Amino acid sequence: MGRLPRRNLGAGVYHIYNRCANNLWILDSPECKDKFLELLERLSGKYELNIYHYCVMSNHFHIAAEGSIKNISSFVSGLSSQYSKFYHKISQNGFGPILQGRFKSVIVQKSVYLSRLGRYIELNPVRAGLVAPTNIVDYFGSSARFYLTNKKSPVIFPEKHPLWQPPFDEKFRQNYAEYLSLPYDEDLKEFRSSASFLGDKDFHARLASKAGRLFLRPGRPTKRNNLIVKL
Repeated sequence: MGRLPRRNLGAGVYHIYNRCANNLWILDSPECKDKFLELLERLSGKYELNIYHYCVMSNHFHIAAEGSIKNISSFVSGLSSQYSKFYHKISQNGFGPILQGRFKSVIVQKSVYLSRLGRYIELNPVRAGLVAPTNIVDYFGSSARFYLTNKKSPVIFPEKHPLWQPPFDEKFRQNYAEYLSLPYDEDLKEFRSSASFLGDKDFHARLASKAGRLFLRPGRPTKRNNLIVKL
């Protein structure tokens, strides 16, 4: 089954991810993570993206963002080029891009997948053994700490999350911590698949109609294990 060209997907919520070239650990230090998050803030504003979840690991990153695919492509291009320049400057070694060539992007059906995608992204440090599930708030490079505490972020705004309702108080934070602790085996299957979109048949039909194509590699049908209403 053919894949829908990325340029035809239009606006929506995307799972964006990429790895460092040769899997090098060039996002590992606090200084490097700081710079990456600074660029995330500045470029997401420039390209009018809403960032809902992110995680920066030592050799790759994941972002859940809403916007046009054109702006997302420009955003990732700027992120890659500007971070590469920064890294070459501090390491005094090499030149050119340091992320793998073409970033990955999967458009997801917001109402069905966004909360699950956020959980998948924010649990990366847990799966890597970097933090215990109960200490995920201590991982600096993840958006989870802003949903689990009252810390303020220049990028993450709970009130802008399209599936959540206020108040964003201690009860919300407790419920979100419980959500992160739920079984997520199905998330691993979905978000590690080769699908070009994740959504139901109606979502597939809308995408195909918008792009003028009949075929699209879908994700697996899913049960609605999501965080949609007031937490």
